[in-house]
Amino acid sequence: MNICYISTFPPEMCGIGTYTNYLTNALLDIDDGISVTVLARKGGEQRKSERLTVIPSFSAGDYTDVLINLRHLRADIIHIQHEFGLFPAEENFLKFLKEIKANKYPLILTLHTVYATHTRNLPGIDVDIEEYNCKIGDIVDCEIVHLDRPLRRVLLRMGIAKEKLEIIPHGTKLFALIDSYQAKERLGLPAGKLILSFGFISKGKNQLSLIEALPLILKNVSDAYLFIAGYSRVMDPDDLSYIKLCKEKARELNIEDRVIFSDDFIAEKDLPLVFSAADCCCYLYNEENRSGSGAIHIALGSGRPIIASRIPKFEEELMKNVSDEILCLPNNIEAIAEITVRILNDKKFTNAIVRSIRKYAIDTSWEEIAKKHLILYQRFL
Repeated sequence: MNICYISTFPPEMCGIGTYTNYLTNALLDIDDGISVTVLARKGGEQRKSERLTVIPSFSAGDYTDVLINLRHLRADIIHIQHEFGLFPAEENFLKFLKEIKANKYPLILTLHTVYATHTRNLPGIDVDIEEYNCKIGDIVDCEIVHLDRPLRRVLLRMGIAKEKLEIIPHGTKLFALIDSYQAKERLGLPAGKLILSFGFISKGKNQLSLIEALPLILKNVSDAYLFIAGYSRVMDPDDLSYIKLCKEKARELNIEDRVIFSDDFIAEKDLPLVFSAADCCCYLYNEENRSGSGAIHIALGSGRPIIASRIPKFEEELMKNVSDEILCLPNNIEAIAEITVRILNDKKFTNAIVRSIRKYAIDTSWEEIAKKHLILYQRFL
């Protein structure tokens, strides 16, 4: 089977590309008869090995080279990893999908984010988003989403056919940890209880609430530290202003020595070390968009206890598979502190949470997610 992905791909720094890379590697591992071609974003790296080919082919709104390359690939399945930042909501993208289908290719599209009419602050989307979503659903053979209530049911309500929607959870990369004390030492971090906020820093990721909760946490966990590991996604001025605000808040609360900023991205190879150092991981996003979360699955793969905000991105997945008790409203400073303190101090509670996390991580390992994709692909051959 020759699978063609239309997606960003490493070394470009993009969550969708990382997702496609993990999925590709897992598929190649489980079936020697699979080959993969990735038609990646222009500016990326072209490469070719025995079973993996990467060809930079598209830019936002320009799919001419994708169509040219498809003529020579003999792909059995074409699968687009969709995000609106990569494929703008415009008539040109719908035309592109129709041209693929005109050539009789089975066409699958993963909607990593679902927007609806009531979604605030739609990023540069000037069309009727629900009508646009339905047009995509009419063209493609199947749409994959990661969650049911926040994603699949919203698309069903819009009018997309039930038989065209498939739920496949976001994959989880499992990695082994080292001794926490050794990890802290290697990273130059203090030896106390480390609260980790990993990923891009922005208003929507809500690191500020975690900083505001830290004084309350310190009343019960005197050796607690907050490690904010990450930076601005694209050096966005708003993100940089938010980082400055976070640092000012730490100074204002007189906890500057307890809040540690990496001031840089964390390379993938360093993830096991960073998560080994963590005593708990916090994802207190304050975002309305409906999507799965690659960041939360990194934490799941580490087996470290998690605290997350009660928003569509996290609620269904963590409530069902881990515990409702680790969720709180993103701006409820007292609740954030209370749950964090319990995880850091209550071993019985934390051990129960960790057992659930590890089970769900195995259930959603990339090997298992690749198998689900393969079963789906075979339906269209």
